[in-house]
Amino acid sequence: MYPNNYNVPNYSPMPNNPNMPNYNYPNRPVNPNIPKPDMEDRETLPVFKDQEYLQGYLMNLIGEYVRIDFLIGTNTFLDKEGRLLDVGVDYVVLQEAETDDYIIGDLYSIKFVKVLR
Repeated sequence: MYPNNYNVPNYSPMPNNPNMPNYNYPNRPVNPNIPKPDMEDRETLPVFKDQEYLQGYLMNLIGEYVRIDFLIGTNTFLDKEGRLLDVGVDYVVLQEAETDDYIIGDLYSIKFVKVLR
């Protein structure tokens, strides 16, 4: 591919700087001095307690078997179904019935939610 006399420089794209984050995740050391962010109680956030928000309405459906239609791009619908386990600020968690796997979906891609009874 390259001519025999072509020399490829040997350089590291990331300098060996101890202040830079370590992106080698399996061997990444945990710094116990960094405080974890405080998570606000969901009940105090209006998006979770008010049913006029999608998160608040979906919180009442936790435990129900649902089918959620996600809009991917501009014209592709993808439907996922399972038991609704959790609702976050910008995500939902479904548990598939066949495999017990968890599916985490983007809340802002949801177009339709059907509760299967």
